[in-house]
Amino acid sequence: MSIAIIGGGIIGTSIAYHLAHHGEKVTVIDDQRSGRATDAGAGIVCPWVTKRNKNTPGYELSTRGATYYETLQHQLEAEGFGNTGYKKVGTLAISTDDNYLSQLEDELLKEKERNPGIGTLERLSKEQTKERFPPLHEQYESLFVGGGARVDGRKLQLAMQQSAQKLGVKWVNGTAKVLSTKGEAPKLEVNGKYEMPSKVIFASGAWLEELQLPVRPKHKIRPQRGQIVHLKAHGEETSDWPIIQPESSYYILSFEDSRIVVGATREDGKGFTEQVTAGGLHEVLSVTSELIPGADQYEWLETRVGFRPISADNKPVLGPLDEEHTFYVANGFGATGLTMGPYAGKLLADLVHTNQAEMDLRAFYPDV
Repeated sequence: MSIAIIGGGIIGTSIAYHLAHHGEKVTVIDDQRSGRATDAGAGIVCPWVTKRNKNTPGYELSTRGATYYETLQHQLEAEGFGNTGYKKVGTLAISTDDNYLSQLEDELLKEKERNPGIGTLERLSKEQTKERFPPLHEQYESLFVGGGARVDGRKLQLAMQQSAQKLGVKWVNGTAKVLSTKGEAPKLEVNGKYEMPSKVIFASGAWLEELQLPVRPKHKIRPQRGQIVHLKAHGEETSDWPIIQPESSYYILSFEDSRIVVGATREDGKGFTEQVTAGGLHEVLSVTSELIPGADQYEWLETRVGFRPISADNKPVLGPLDEEHTFYVANGFGATGLTMGPYAGKLLADLVHTNQAEMDLRAFYPDV
C-alpha cells in the first residue's frame, strides 16, 4: 500500500513517522508555506491549565497528547534524533486572585486521579514564585503544575522527518493537485507528474480550503493569525524556567540561550497576511511589560507570524473523508497543534494501517 500525505507540518510529519514504523510506503508532499503553525508556534505542552470545557473529546485528545510526549521523545532519542527542544519544566499558573488559584488547585487535584500527567501540584507564595521565574512581577502568587513542558516545533518536526526518511519515507518539495472526484481512486498531480497512491491524507493546515478535495469536511477550516515575540534576556540562564500562564490566553516560555517567547495574538478575519503589525506587536509587548517589568531592556530577536487552522466548530477534524477509507484529513487543531499533533498523527497512522486506534476518533470525523 502506498500512502501520500499532503502537508509536512507537525501533524503530517507525525503521520508519516508513525506509518513508517508500521512499514508502510509513504510520500510526503509539502510546499513549505511560510506562516506554517508548526514553525511559528510557541511550544507549550500543558493542556490542564485552561478555562475551556474539559468534558469534551478535544480535551481528552489534548491530555493524551501531552502524556504521549515522553514516549515519543524517548523513541526519537533511541533513534538518534532526540534534539526536539522538549523539556518538562513545569508551569506556573499565576494570579493576584487567591480564590482563582485555590479553585484551580482543587480542580486539578481531583482531575489528577484520571490524568496523572498533571504531575506535582504546589502552591507558591509571591517570593517562591519569583524564585522559580526571577524576572516576573512581584505581585503574583502561583500554582506550580509539574507536568507542564515545552517543545520546539521546528526541531520536533525535523527530528521526526529525519527519522521517517531513514525508514524510507520520501519527502517531495512541491504542490499537489487532487485530480480525483468522489468515488474515484486517488490521483494526484505533483510537480507536473501523475501519482496514483492507494490512500491520500490531507494535512495541509490552514490552507486546506485551497485543495480540491473529492469530499469536503462538514466544517470549513479558516486561518487565525498569531504574532509571537522572541526576546533575549542577556546574562540569564533561562533553560529551566517554567512556563508562565496567567488567567488570560497569553503565556511566556523560555528556552536555552536566554530566549524568552511571549504570545500570542489571536486574529480572525485577517486571511494569510504575514506582516508583523504595529497593533499586534504593541499588544504582545504590553502584556510582556505587565508580567516582566524589566523586559523593556531585553533584546528583540524576532516576531513570528503563523496561521492556526481553526474549524468552524472549533474542534479537530481527524479521520476518513469517504466510506471506502481512501481519503483522510487531519486538521483544525488551532492553538493546540503542538500539544495534540504528534499523538493525533499516531492515532491516524494506526487507523490507516489497522483500521483501529487506541482512542475513539469518531467525534472528530469530518462528517460530524
